[in-house]
Amino acid sequence: MDVLIIKTAAIGDVLRTTVLLPALHRQFDKVTVTWITSPYAVPLLSCNPYVTHLYSITAGRCPEVDARRFDWVISLDEDEEASCLAASVRWRRFSGVFQDIEGARHYTSDMAEWFGMGLLRSPEEGGLVQANALKRANTASYPELLYKCIGLWPPVERPQLVLRPASVERMRRWMLDHCAAPSQDVIGVNSGAGARWRYKRLSEEKTAAVARSLAELSRAVILLLGGEDEVQRNARIERACANDRIISGPSVPLEDFAALIGCCDAVLSSDSLAMHIAISLGIPVTAFFGPTSAAEIEVFNRGSKIETPLSCRTCYLANCDQIPNCMDAIETTSLVSETLRAVKPRKVLTSSHYAS
Repeated sequence: MDVLIIKTAAIGDVLRTTVLLPALHRQFDKVTVTWITSPYAVPLLSCNPYVTHLYSITAGRCPEVDARRFDWVISLDEDEEASCLAASVRWRRFSGVFQDIEGARHYTSDMAEWFGMGLLRSPEEGGLVQANALKRANTASYPELLYKCIGLWPPVERPQLVLRPASVERMRRWMLDHCAAPSQDVIGVNSGAGARWRYKRLSEEKTAAVARSLAELSRAVILLLGGEDEVQRNARIERACANDRIISGPSVPLEDFAALIGCCDAVLSSDSLAMHIAISLGIPVTAFFGPTSAAEIEVFNRGSKIETPLSCRTCYLANCDQIPNCMDAIETTSLVSETLRAVKPRKVLTSSHYAS
């Protein structure tokens, strides 16, 4: 069985889609998986033992697959670049999004339960208004929906992230040098999020309040996590806390960032890449949600989910004039207590988490 998966964005969504890989190998004989993704997501897949060939998409092209014919193409992106590529690939079975000769994008009927909650829902079927209503009403997780749509056998597997030993060692050394004795718990706090959904983020003031409470109620180091966009934000939060056990994490490449999360004993996170990394590595995670769907996220019995109490949650709106907004309405005490409840003795990454 020669399978092609096209999943390029967003990076966290690429990672959570790895739930398909063990199921494909369990269900079919002699499976080879070719995965086309964005250049930015390659580090999250490059060591995965279930991925036979890994390529990145450039300007809607991937020459490495031009001459191949696949038994099954699974196309999981709604954007024009990926759907155009999907339409150009030869296949025997196709599931997901493709672009027709007139440039319109469609999804196959087997994937309707998932893509029918997205941007491609046709005006005749209620368009985006109906899609968002279905998202709000949905109670199934993303992995459950994927397995159901394309007919994979349960149990649903956890996403897979395999790290390079060098990344793990670099971040272990950084942790020992900057913030923790070997016996000290580390709680990662990732309160930022991507620019698309502004109200997925906690405010800097609320993040500082949460971090101070976590430090006061535990002996843990509180590690402020984030990408390049959060460097200055986390520096301001650290200064506002004025506590030597509340520190900003380093600005590092993606794979080192994942290894840094793997060094934490628990993580408090927005609906973001950090959350998906923690879930994939089995780190206990407390995830909080406002404009996006908590139901779609499966924590695999390694954490908890906190939703805003506002009835307008899961709105998928980029802007909002609600006061208080969904993040402000989440009680600080809930974020703190759930995170502390998740803290376990220091977790050591096993060989299953990094490449040989």
